[in-house]
Amino acid sequence: MDESRWLRLGRIDWYTVWSTAPLALLVVVAVQFAQASFTLGRQGGFAVVAVVYALGALAPVVIAQLRSPQPWVNLARGELRMGRRVLRFEQIERAVLTVMVTRRTRVLVLHFGAEKGGMARAVLRDRSGNPIEAHDAALLVAVLDRSNVRMPEAKEDPSGRFARYNFPGHVTKDEAIALVRNPPDKDDPLPIPT
Repeated sequence: MDESRWLRLGRIDWYTVWSTAPLALLVVVAVQFAQASFTLGRQGGFAVVAVVYALGALAPVVIAQLRSPQPWVNLARGELRMGRRVLRFEQIERAVLTVMVTRRTRVLVLHFGAEKGGMARAVLRDRSGNPIEAHDAALLVAVLDRSNVRMPEAKEDPSGRFARYNFPGHVTKDEAIALVRNPPDKDDPLPIPT
């Protein structure tokens, strides 16, 4: 692994991106489709309706990609790049585990980054049940190891006793590293409330 150049962290799993898109946007698309169908009726409006629907179906993917684009890592410089945003590893202070359950498996996505500097994502276990590739896992562990990931604090809970419930999905640095090294399978316990 050449540490002096930018290395891509993971591959974009478009199904996961689309399935984690905001549900409200999909509802808006369905409403627009219904309105366009009613307005245009049978008079050749099908093509317009199909284009509007296709654009609406792609919108969640575009929005999700803009919110957390493909991450790139430069180990020598200690930087994480997400689109135009660049974070030093020390600026990474949040790690959030997102879980999507299907009939056959459980998809695990780790979002990590700064509270105000953007979040990157890495699929730890995909929809086929496959864990993150060893090369990507090693790269992500190197990033997390040099990060300042910690549980967020609420002023109403200075001791952090209820942090798991105040900030569901957030994990500590050690938990994030453990998740990357050994992504839990469908029936394995998770470090977050489910």
